[in-house]
Amino acid sequence: MKKLILICLNISLFILGQAININVDKPGTLTNLLSDSAKVTVTELIVTGNIDARDIKCMRDEMPDLSVLDLSGTVIQKYTGRDGTSSSITSYYFNHLPDLSFYNKTTLTKIYLPNSLVNIMTCAFENCSGITTITFPNTLYAIGFGAFYSCTGLKGKLIIPNSVKCIGDYAFYFCSGLSEMNIPNSIKTIGSYAFMNCYGLDCNLNFPNTLTQLGQYAFSECKGLIGNLIIPNSLKTIPKGAFGYCIGLNSLTIPNSITSIENGAFNHCSGLTGNLILPNSITKIESFVFRDCSNLSKVIFPNSITSISNYAFKGCTQLSDSLIIPNSVNKIGENAFDSCRKLKYIVIPGSVTSFGKNVFANCTGLKSISSLIRIPIDLRLTPSIFMGINKTTCILFVLSESKAEYQSAYTWNDFIDIEAIKYY
Repeated sequence: MKKLILICLNISLFILGQAININVDKPGTLTNLLSDSAKVTVTELIVTGNIDARDIKCMRDEMPDLSVLDLSGTVIQKYTGRDGTSSSITSYYFNHLPDLSFYNKTTLTKIYLPNSLVNIMTCAFENCSGITTITFPNTLYAIGFGAFYSCTGLKGKLIIPNSVKCIGDYAFYFCSGLSEMNIPNSIKTIGSYAFMNCYGLDCNLNFPNTLTQLGQYAFSECKGLIGNLIIPNSLKTIPKGAFGYCIGLNSLTIPNSITSIENGAFNHCSGLTGNLILPNSITKIESFVFRDCSNLSKVIFPNSITSISNYAFKGCTQLSDSLIIPNSVNKIGENAFDSCRKLKYIVIPGSVTSFGKNVFANCTGLKSISSLIRIPIDLRLTPSIFMGINKTTCILFVLSESKAEYQSAYTWNDFIDIEAIKYY
């Protein structure tokens, strides 16, 4: 096959069929170094030298069939102006892959990033659904907001180098083809929705103790994640929806550093089994936190808990034997233990002052409920608290001095057998 060699000052251009190798000496000149016909036919491009946001825009917008791109031999220079990758940006940084660099460039299948790259900026590869592999340089510090958003073609193992400290919001959102990944020992923050809907992941998650911030819904819908999830001591909060619908996880270890588990953090983690031990650093169980964790067999509450919020354990159908709510709890929200059908015994402490509706609804396996509340709570606004429980066979145990009051209290008196106890 014929080879055309052009030599012009510091520029060398090699064209072999639709493959081009070009050196750019002066940033911003790539579009002038290639003919229009070369730009519209090139499928493989190797670039060396100095480039900036203008050159990257050229690759994105003027090369419609570009498939393989090697930028490993380039250095991205800073640029000030309006001819870069985004019309709303005028300042571009040294060794930063710019915002929207290859946004919607669905023809790209493989890219080699600059060896000196420090940051991948906002939405750099968003919707690049054709990319199958990505290799990060060891200089990389941050992967920005939506950098690989919906890169559904990414396959196999995602190797994030130990230089990376920050993974931004939505960075790998809906990268559904990934099967394995690592969390580097250097990581400090993982943003909200960072790996949401990466449902092809089939691996353990190992968090280092360098991680200090985890965003909401970070791993939500990662249904293939497996093994024991160990939350690192460096985290203080497990955020909203962080591991929701991670149905492959089978055990959970929560350290004493955690002071808050936010709404729906483990919602629908139906693969979790065995005993769930909550640390005494937690004071509140938020809504939907363990909803439909249908294979948990027991929950061990610390004495630090003051409230259990709405739907917190609804649908935990394998919770068996006894549920002992600690004496620190003063409020139990609606549907908190709804449909925990295998529970046999429930102990309600005297500290409880209010119930939401349907708190123990459909706990059809109950044999007894022990209420240590001295004066029965008025249930006229929440009459469905015990809906679905067989009140002819389930015994209600109460303090001996309170028996008469329970026998005349609304809804409590639906229990046929109310027995007095002196101690518990």
